[in-house]
Amino acid sequence: MDTYLPARSAVKGRIRFSLKERGHHSIGRVYIEVGDFLGLKTRVISYDITRRVVCTAAPCEDEPDIVALGGLMGDISVRRFICEDPSLVLGYREYTGAEPLKSISWTQTAKTGVLTVKKHDFTMDTDVSVIVDIERADKEVSERCFSLVRTACDWLEEQKIPYALHSNGDLFSTDKGVGRTHCFEIQRRIGISKFVRYRPFSELVERVSRGNASKGYIIIAPSMDDDIAALVQRLQQNAGTSVCVLTGEEEADAA
Repeated sequence: MDTYLPARSAVKGRIRFSLKERGHHSIGRVYIEVGDFLGLKTRVISYDITRRVVCTAAPCEDEPDIVALGGLMGDISVRRFICEDPSLVLGYREYTGAEPLKSISWTQTAKTGVLTVKKHDFTMDTDVSVIVDIERADKEVSERCFSLVRTACDWLEEQKIPYALHSNGDLFSTDKGVGRTHCFEIQRRIGISKFVRYRPFSELVERVSRGNASKGYIIIAPSMDDDIAALVQRLQQNAGTSVCVLTGEEEADAA
């Protein structure tokens, strides 16, 4: 890119670039050639950019089917059951005397001439634990696992469902949360992970099941074997809920 500047002036610009692989990348050294207006005298200036860029995993091209979450959290909305949500008004009904006075809709009462109360939807605050098995596999399967983690977390963010990430390796664990800061931290960990394992997956599942119970679980592993199946069954029995299992090997074969 060539730019011509008059004396004592400055220019600002942006250069777009892309990274082909997930990881922690250094931009490196930048070279700029400067000279006079006619181009008779030129010299090259170079300097290092000390900042590094974290490239997280790409989302899955074919979004995984998180069937267990749909059945688990209700077929009307992901925040259904237990408590009335005052922000979700389904309609109105006649006042019976059992409802609190604050639930009376005076506007509807004036229209109908009968004491009327708001009819609310029923909701609950739900949450999900994403459990990742960091097990050494071939590069394609390993990267597919990270893509599944990225896609699952993106889906939970879109649904505004609080979620925690747990792993037996260098993804480590996070508290339950949702939002930009929570998502950024998880994506950063995905980007810098070397797929290093620190403990058996069975220990991780046991620790998660003993901790604060979640309303839903997503297990992401390189492959599905008898040991993983036994852990899933145990988690289902302890939590009393369904578990969604996503495997990098299966998805890589299907891609």
